[in-house]
Amino acid sequence: MATPSTREDRARGALLGLAAGDALGAPLIGMGREQAQIKYATVRTFLGGGLYLLAPGAVTARVDMTRAAAVALLKDGGEREARLLEGYLGVLEMDRPGLGEATHAALERIRDGRGPREAVREAHEAVERKTAGIGPAIRAVPYALAFLDDADAMADAILADAACTHADPRAGAAALALAAWVREHVLGEDDPEAAFDRVARGLGERPELPDVLPAQAAVARLEVRPTAFAPDVLHAVARHALEAKGARQAVVGAVNEAGAASALGAATGAVVGARFGESGLPEEWTSLLEGAHAWRNLASRLLPAGP
Repeated sequence: MATPSTREDRARGALLGLAAGDALGAPLIGMGREQAQIKYATVRTFLGGGLYLLAPGAVTARVDMTRAAAVALLKDGGEREARLLEGYLGVLEMDRPGLGEATHAALERIRDGRGPREAVREAHEAVERKTAGIGPAIRAVPYALAFLDDADAMADAILADAACTHADPRAGAAALALAAWVREHVLGEDDPEAAFDRVARGLGERPELPDVLPAQAAVARLEVRPTAFAPDVLHAVARHALEAKGARQAVVGAVNEAGAASALGAATGAVVGARFGESGLPEEWTSLLEGAHAWRNLASRLLPAGP
């Protein structure tokens, strides 16, 4: 079933929803649910502060990585690859919080002269092989827009990007899952269960990839674990996106799981932003969000020509 919004509105919604979800969840990072409820009750607006002491509407380094990926995707071929790595290293030098341990470790080694493969291998060991985080999935969302007309090329590009920082194949599989989910909605699928089912079936056709999505029938009964472990984040997204009547409901529900709240908010915001469009996001979020105009511009430029 097609959404009443335009493709461009949905593309803008994906990027704005991602950034807004990150900013909304930032004050809750590192908190348990009960602690967050005692301090904030329910977070519905940008508050700032928290562990990272961000200003209201400011985003974490995971979102800066997404912006770097989006900018690189405007280039072609070898220039794109060079711009991608340049952008990621630029985020490292910004030293904004929220980059993720595995990403930080890999980029530090690349900056210090290691080749990408060696850097990722060393980083994998340095972080005790905990490289199945959600970072590559967050930054994969612009790929859904740039490769809207070519799912196979999107998959190849996303898996290559994830391998730049994360050795665990679950990180790449989760990145492909989230981007494919966003792509379904940007293309006009308004039924969240149908979109989720197509994504799951698509991943199932790639036996080389590990299983990272929960079974749809089990989403409601499994407890959400608010960590940055990629399969946990995808479960949280499914829990809050599949039954949501609107973008606000889904993103607010996700970030108030606390824990890795900005990651949960960003991933959920990308999916429901793509489904409901920018027009379905709260105006109070998009008006106060850091870099909102730039996200709109990037979304419009990334989309291939079409309806």
